[in-house]
Amino acid sequence: MLSYDFAKLPVVTMTGRVTEKDGWSHSGRAMPVNLLVIFHSGSCRFKIENREYEFKKGDVGIVPKEVLYAPHTHSFCEYTFFHFNGDVEECQIPAEEIKPFDDIPQGKPSYGLTNFDEDKDRKLLFDYKVSLGNQAQNIELLVRKCVNTRLNYESKQQLLLAIQFSEIMFHISQAFCEKFRSDDNLPLQVNKILTYIKENYTSPITLEDICRQMNLSKQYCMRIFKKHMNTTINDYILDLRMRHAAYLLSSTYMNVNQAADYLGFSGTSYFSRVFKKYYGVAPSDYLE
Repeated sequence: MLSYDFAKLPVVTMTGRVTEKDGWSHSGRAMPVNLLVIFHSGSCRFKIENREYEFKKGDVGIVPKEVLYAPHTHSFCEYTFFHFNGDVEECQIPAEEIKPFDDIPQGKPSYGLTNFDEDKDRKLLFDYKVSLGNQAQNIELLVRKCVNTRLNYESKQQLLLAIQFSEIMFHISQAFCEKFRSDDNLPLQVNKILTYIKENYTSPITLEDICRQMNLSKQYCMRIFKKHMNTTINDYILDLRMRHAAYLLSSTYMNVNQAADYLGFSGTSYFSRVFKKYYGVAPSDYLE
């Protein structure tokens, strides 16, 4: 397990998107900076300090500075890489002490910031390999923002890249810590419903779609979800979409039309009505 201390912003010294052909490899190197690799397609095997890791689309690899690694692909792979400074260190934390981020809301958003522990909460946890899961879309959007920064900003480019890369690191750590979520008290069927929703909520999924995928009756599906999650399936999906909508409008270059389409809404006007009912303002006025 690895940790990174965000006492200072990480400086990105090099980044780019690369496609490697069948048979690409090198004998191994240890760099003076940390390496982060986000895989978009294909597959690749990394040997990191005598441990083998297989990477594919939706995976991230992290190699700390001065650590020997050697890649090889039998097909091809496309990836975005970042070289960045700072200390990525080995750490030993008991699994029961690792808490997932609160990415699934319990009601309306809060506007206060509380319970921040500066020494503990500024450190993010990773592993040499992290599977992004439902964070993959967030990461893809942020990678595009980094590309836009490199192409369109001269002044303060390095600072903006550092901020955007920090957000990428945040979501990667979020994906890593999510696997430590303790859902042991939830029935297997509820966990399966949650997984399906998290993987598909940006599509126009319905309760009928979920019931068909889970092979459950509509009444039973609604009842068991409400019993254990204290909310309905439709409200749960809406909550995810609205929080994601706020993120898209505030932190990406998407406009209202693009955000509505990305989140699976049938039209912009319907999206705007739902957004205003949820947040109290129209999406076009959200940042004002």
